[in-house]
Amino acid sequence: MQINMKNTVKIMWILNITPDSFFDGWNFNSFDNAKNQIEKMIEEWVDIIDIGWFSSRPGFVLPTVEEELKRIIPILDLLEKYNIDFSVDTCRSEVVGKIIKYKNLIYINDISWLADENILNIIENTNIWYILMHTNTISNPQYLDVVKEVWDFFEEKLKIINKYKIKNIILDVWFWFWKNIKHNYDLLKNLNYFQKFNLEILVWLSRKSMMYKFLDSNPQDVLEETVALNLLALNNWADILRVHDIKKNKNIIKIFNLMNNL
Repeated sequence: MQINMKNTVKIMWILNITPDSFFDGWNFNSFDNAKNQIEKMIEEWVDIIDIGWFSSRPGFVLPTVEEELKRIIPILDLLEKYNIDFSVDTCRSEVVGKIIKYKNLIYINDISWLADENILNIIENTNIWYILMHTNTISNPQYLDVVKEVWDFFEEKLKIINKYKIKNIILDVWFWFWKNIKHNYDLLKNLNYFQKFNLEILVWLSRKSMMYKFLDSNPQDVLEETVALNLLALNNWADILRVHDIKKNKNIIKIFNLMNNL
């Protein structure tokens, strides 16, 4: 078995400021609740805070640009005061153009499979990391070989991205609703295959349906299972773990690094 010897794995905490998240909708939908949780997560040594401003679950309706900015700007103003790196989930160049002024904006998490190419124009020649997420909106996808098809998707999109002067790119195979349970576990088992792109890999397994549906459970009861799958992802060359729970996942990174340095 090839061991992931990286010791720079980062934790990206998901701050959902949306009323309809699959796990913690409404919890941080008010500014005060979000502020209190941000302070708690900073104390638990989060590396990156990721702003999720709407749910991408099946049947979602994308809010307006004005609503998007209304939700995220107060949080971004707050995060600048804490001087912590943050990411914004967005698919709109109009929004990226408004928020690029924030010095601690380090990541743009594009949830649209590069639907708005002008985002690349805006972040060109900056140090912002562009997160390319594999996704589709097919309710019952029929992958013949999910690993190869996700690879082909990345290869096609990277040809577009490489036309721009984008310094930093991250890949996210996207463990989510639009893939069935077998697809998700095939991707996790073969995650190290995507290391051939020589790009960083982000993994978002936290409390996903690939666990709780398979176990006939719910998102609230699969923290331990999330930690276990994140450990597998680390061994398969994940660079960033996107999670709802900081402390437990931070602990497995410490143990993982200890084992690799013995």
